Amino acid sequence: IDAERQQAHLRAHYDAGPRYRFGPLRIEGLTRYDPALVARYNRSVIPDAPYRERDLADLLAALQGTPYFASVQAELLTAESETLDAETRRAPVLVRLRERQPHRLALGGGFSSNTGARVEGNVHTADLFGQAWELDTGLRLEQKRQTAYGDIFLPPDAKQRRHSLGLMGERSDIQNLQTERLAFGVQQVQQRGSIEQRLSLQWQRERREPADAEMVISRALVPNAMWTWRHVDSLLEPRQGQVLQMQVGGGSKAAGSDQNFVRLHGRVQQYFSLGTHTVLALRGELGRTYADNRLHIPQDYLFRTGGTGSVRGYAYQSLGIREGNAVVGGRYLAVGSAELTHWLDEQWGIAAFIDAGDAVDRLSDARLAVGYGLGARWRSPAGPLGVDLAYGERTGKVQLHFALSIPF
Repeated sequence: IDAERQQAHLRAHYDAGPRYRFGPLRIEGLTRYDPALVARYNRSVIPDAPYRERDLADLLAALQGTPYFASVQAELLTAESETLDAETRRAPVLVRLRERQPHRLALGGGFSSNTGARVEGNVHTADLFGQAWELDTGLRLEQKRQTAYGDIFLPPDAKQRRHSLGLMGERSDIQNLQTERLAFGVQQVQQRGSIEQRLSLQWQRERREPADAEMVISRALVPNAMWTWRHVDSLLEPRQGQVLQMQVGGGSKAAGSDQNFVRLHGRVQQYFSLGTHTVLALRGELGRTYADNRLHIPQDYLFRTGGTGSVRGYAYQSLGIREGNAVVGGRYLAVGSAELTHWLDEQWGIAAFIDAGDAVDRLSDARLAVGYGLGARWRSPAGPLGVDLAYGERTGKVQLHFALSIPF
């Protein structure tokens, strides 16, 4: 301290201590599950790798995201470390777990601007046959659609792939098109960095009956591949970045399908941060089903649009091919959207948007339906909830839409 010159000089020396490397995992709290289950979800805490706090946090997040554990704690046991050299030590990692009850029953209800009022019952079992297999089964009753389903999910394998199989029965009456569908499928999901890959094989039988038109039964055995790339600053509330998705699938008469077809579908969402409180979101979607005609191709592999999440200002799946007095799927799809959201405070925001799109069976029939309007946004725990009032130019009507405003 130099009082005469009114100066102070400070010298500081920081000693971060020795560098640590991860040692073996020590697991406490397991009674129902085998320690190998924890190892299946561990992709970050690798023995002899340099210690990083982020890697330990990734392990916690992975275990907390499973249905097996109610709470997870992890710490580096520096007091029990072994010296590797003068500057590096190897310390075990203690993971404390509290298991969740394996069986849960859930009842709920809600409302969707697409499919109306809904009640639902769900049974979840996280330890089916004592193998840590997840069983998720339930019944969902909506005004326009009723679904019964059952899915079994296996823990990740050594290559971090998750396998599942499922069975579903569904009835719907949307835009005067009544459908009954029975489907069975298997799926493999793998995360490769920022890319999620889904490979599936599904068989389904569909009975569709358009109002004032002939009933059609369609069967298809479809292998499908889908890739999703996410590069956003937040998965729940993105302000900057993009999400891309591409998928391809098809069926053949030689392999259990009633029609030969190949279906391509792609989506993109781009986010731009315009200052502290404003976000511009652009969305595009293209699809095409290559086939001689659309007869005997299930509706899942054709295209309809309109409603929440597609072209606002129009009723759910009201844009498509007119067959009798019903709307059915076509072989081409194009949708585009621009939305500007301004947040007034930490909870509430307003949005202005314009959507355009159509689903047709021939490109020469393409006439984009335009919808635009205003909406309110609320930051809910599950992500921004949107309520939109949209005007459809083609119909001259106003539609009310509800949706979670998060990327696919």
